[in-house]
Amino acid sequence: MTRTKSDAPHPRWSCSSTSSSSQWAPPPRNCWHRPRSRPSAARYGMRIGYHNHFAEFREVFGGRRAYDILLGELDRAVVVELDTYWAKVGGTDPTKVLASLGKRVEFIHIKDGPGKGMDDFMVPYGTGVIDVPGVVCANPAVKWNLVEMDRSHYDMFWLLGNCYDYLIGRGLATGRR
Repeated sequence: MTRTKSDAPHPRWSCSSTSSSSQWAPPPRNCWHRPRSRPSAARYGMRIGYHNHFAEFREVFGGRRAYDILLGELDRAVVVELDTYWAKVGGTDPTKVLASLGKRVEFIHIKDGPGKGMDDFMVPYGTGVIDVPGVVCANPAVKWNLVEMDRSHYDMFWLLGNCYDYLIGRGLATGRR
């Protein structure tokens, strides 16, 4: 596989790629978020964050999940925002992932559904495969529980409200209407 101009690394990155995922090796430390990106974001009152999908948990290189490799290479100042549903779809227990992240995780995305794949339809909390109370309580460093739904057979505004009420009604979060 060769690179085209459109898929070449960003000019500020100094990393190279191998020809296939089976030969993949981690690029140089902090390749994904060079130290200069943090000060650049900070000038605008922002921080750099990382949000996962399911592939990072399914792909394994040299006996290590891509997720673990990526977190090991990312600058420790990069904020982790764990999408608990995609972690589950990727074949891992999101409560264990959250517990392992310590203070590095500040946000979690919570959605519920059958936990099968990309085309899943989201359902009200407590009716799918996600242990919502478990993920909410797994790590005290989490500052925000983000109610997120990708697609659903339910009216989206009703579903978001229902999930919000689930969290508030069970004392898992605070909020106001």
